[in-house]
Amino acid sequence: MDGRNRWHRGMAALVTAALAAAGCQGKSKDVLVAAPAGTTAASSTTQSGVFTARFEATDMAGTVRQAYAPGDRVRFALSLTNHSAQVQTLSFSTFQDREFRVLGAGGLVWSYGRAHPQPAAPRQISFLAGQTQVLDTEWDLKDLQGQAVAPGTYAVEAEVPATGASAASLPRVAPISVVVQSAASAGALSATFLAKDASGRPSTTFLVGDRIALEVTLSNGGVSPVTLNFATSQTHEFRVLTPGGGELWRSSYGKVYTQGFTQKTIPAGQTVVFTEAWDGRDNQGVQVQGGTYRIEAALTVTQLLGPVALPSLTPLPITLSGQVTATGDFASRLEVLDASGRAVTSMAPGLPVSLDLVLTNTTSSIQTLFFVSSKMYDFVVHDASFREVWRYSTGRPSGPAFVVRAVGPGASLRLRAAWDGTDSAGLALTPGIYRLSGEVFPSPLGSASVAASAPTAIDIQGAPGSNPSGAFRLSLGMKDGAGQATSSMRSGDTVRLSLGVTNTSGLPQTLSFPSGQQFDFVVRDVSGEVWRWSRGRAFTMAFTTMGFLPGQARDLEVAWDGRDSAGMLVRPGLYTLTEDYFTRNPLVGSVGSVAFTVR
Repeated sequence: MDGRNRWHRGMAALVTAALAAAGCQGKSKDVLVAAPAGTTAASSTTQSGVFTARFEATDMAGTVRQAYAPGDRVRFALSLTNHSAQVQTLSFSTFQDREFRVLGAGGLVWSYGRAHPQPAAPRQISFLAGQTQVLDTEWDLKDLQGQAVAPGTYAVEAEVPATGASAASLPRVAPISVVVQSAASAGALSATFLAKDASGRPSTTFLVGDRIALEVTLSNGGVSPVTLNFATSQTHEFRVLTPGGGELWRSSYGKVYTQGFTQKTIPAGQTVVFTEAWDGRDNQGVQVQGGTYRIEAALTVTQLLGPVALPSLTPLPITLSGQVTATGDFASRLEVLDASGRAVTSMAPGLPVSLDLVLTNTTSSIQTLFFVSSKMYDFVVHDASFREVWRYSTGRPSGPAFVVRAVGPGASLRLRAAWDGTDSAGLALTPGIYRLSGEVFPSPLGSASVAASAPTAIDIQGAPGSNPSGAFRLSLGMKDGAGQATSSMRSGDTVRLSLGVTNTSGLPQTLSFPSGQQFDFVVRDVSGEVWRWSRGRAFTMAFTTMGFLPGQARDLEVAWDGRDSAGMLVRPGLYTLTEDYFTRNPLVGSVGSVAFTVR
């Protein structure tokens, strides 16, 4: 037994004796394993004269978290940043460049080195000035024999097994701890999600124009307090969605939140309530029509302290009545078709597409639509900020008219317009995601009702994703699990978001950054920002640099698991990827955006 194991086993004996003396043994199903003293956090940051090391435990969505339920996987990540002005090279006697050890009351429980044996060949890793590299692995809450570990608190150590003089430049990484829950304690934190009317009564049916109170109640049914940490003053998010998944309203839309750490603690046996009011209007302030909608709720927790898991919140269906309902005589849908009549989700500038508003008679009898104006329908295009950029009726005269359209059972009526990707002034729109909406204006004198159609998204393509000018050549893209470039992903898959950077100037180049953050990736849909890599992450508040030799290329990559900033899987649809930090440097320039689909 080496000195390290002797120390841990000695500490484990002391902790076990202390628990027994305090009368704690056997009273809680979670106090079965005790970690060595001094390891109480899920993250730690230490620094030497050369490197800054941040060691953290996160879930697979990238959220720093201390408690994990049976069946979870934990990601251990050690980020090393060279904050010196010179290139630093670490030497290793074998191919193993990292070591993570999980320790319990009985000593070593799991080791990265034993679980992932490496070749005996020596290797080196070089860090440019200001460069950050991440050494990570995943732990499935099992020991080295493949058996599930007992509930309790475990210490986790991280080590970079460098040899020779390079080892002296590394800081001594402070250990962290993780809590493995029992099946019983995993359900100690419960949540209820309700919509309430003006009298405070829970309901799922409201009148159009009603003010609806949305309420999430989080209850701590355990015996210990639970602390919720938030990266900003935003603690929750509510969204109202159409049956097709399109966003109508978001509680955070247009709001500004304080960019500072926020914390809420729920004592044992108590609750905390998160509330928001919805006035029945969409993000543009337009009254939502009658119909059936879905409301989602999420807590924007970045770190959860305590032996519990954050419960999921089931979407809440609600019905608005009092106007044209979504189950009217005519169902409507919006289609975007190319010149060959195929449905498309993207278009090239200068190549018009057909916008078709399809009204389908859903009844078993002939239905008649009456129009008293030549303006029978309209199409509207909004940008990602919900700013109207084009309207079909703009500049088209309209006047009194009497038009009758009779549609048989199951038959459809198509209302069509052409659009070439320009705004109302005839100027080409910049590449990106735009929202298309269709409207129909039947006379209220008729008896047939028409359901509102859900908006759809269109990607206007240009030449995004590359920047061949300036001192650097940039390429932005997404890679699948095999490392191959892709423009689509399945819901629930994990992909790599990548910014390729090549110094084409023929001279050494050094880029400066005001903190430890050197890049960022943002995923957006037609409603706005969905996910940002840097959200909830902490960066050293120290000046950093990144150097490039002539012709040197580097890929800046992060993993994305297809979840939004609230930890919920994004819906199938069209999205854009942008880089929003590295490219702010004046020596770099912009790289545009790339579109991809989630299916």
